[in-house]
Amino acid sequence: MMKVDCGTSNRSCRPPESVTAQELRHEAKYCAALIVAAGFEDRAMRVLETLKSRSIPRVVLVRYPEGIKENDDTFNVMTKMLSGVRRHPEVEIVTLDLQHPDEYLAKLKTALIRWRPDAVGEVWIDVSALAMHGICTSLAAIRAALPGLAVQVLYTEAAAYHPTKAEVAKGDSAIAALSKEMAGNLIPKQFAGASSSVSTCLVVFAGYEKHRSVGVVDELNPSRLVLVYGEPPGNEMRWRLQWSKKLHEQLHTSRQTASELVSTLDPLASLTLLNSYYGYLFADHNIAVSPICSKMQAVACYLFWERYRDVQLVFPLPVTYLPGSFSSGYRKTYRFALPTASELAILTRAPL
Repeated sequence: MMKVDCGTSNRSCRPPESVTAQELRHEAKYCAALIVAAGFEDRAMRVLETLKSRSIPRVVLVRYPEGIKENDDTFNVMTKMLSGVRRHPEVEIVTLDLQHPDEYLAKLKTALIRWRPDAVGEVWIDVSALAMHGICTSLAAIRAALPGLAVQVLYTEAAAYHPTKAEVAKGDSAIAALSKEMAGNLIPKQFAGASSSVSTCLVVFAGYEKHRSVGVVDELNPSRLVLVYGEPPGNEMRWRLQWSKKLHEQLHTSRQTASELVSTLDPLASLTLLNSYYGYLFADHNIAVSPICSKMQAVACYLFWERYRDVQLVFPLPVTYLPGSFSSGYRKTYRFALPTASELAILTRAPL
């Protein structure tokens, strides 16, 4: 993991660090507002479960449209958890509809602006159960609505990811898909970037859903393609890297393609990589980025867009997610201090 000196004494410009439940509860006194999503994975509730005995004054509970039972069940449980806190927080419920990201952005900004100037301290956002475009849109809303507050990104890793190593070893017939076929590419207005007649370089953070990667490449038809493979922390999940590479073999033969390797956990490493390609290509290429692999890589993509507003963020959406195929349980929770605008400028200055 990289370490960058931004000339600050706080946690900014450092890679994510693990945080214990005790530490999280102790630091809850600095949290002016918490954003957490009611997703279908077990880890969705971990942060709220940890903090429920502490008084968080303001909470945005992000819910998904009704239709996936596991999402609905989690939302109901989290609603009860919030109502059971000794000192009830002020709760705003905002729906994240995958088909209407601009509406979500507007509603989240409205909710956050309503808390100015009383919100003093930090904004905590738990990205564990947010969809990729939900992560980027939420961060954009926070920056616009509460620009003076520090932002702490929280992320809880799952205990087990599906498919398992044994299922992958048995071959394609034994592997359950994470989602159904791709429905189309989502490009929110906020992240449309700048387009011109020049060639496009598409950077895909390749994960474990081949149909989404192939779909975004086919639709954008870039002249240059960069496939960024994620390297999980520790050794026990390294096999997922090789599996991802195998899934995307055909893309390497279809067009001019570069291949890169970067941490799935550290946004600063991904930001450094993206910044280097921008420096090489921005003069004669449109730059588009598609985060399909990890949640923290999506955070990096947001920071890249915040630094270079001509960059386009593209999110290939599935027809529907299949909750039983994703993950189970939870392990460590990490925190990452989102760099400020001035720190971001230092992080992306040349040479890196």
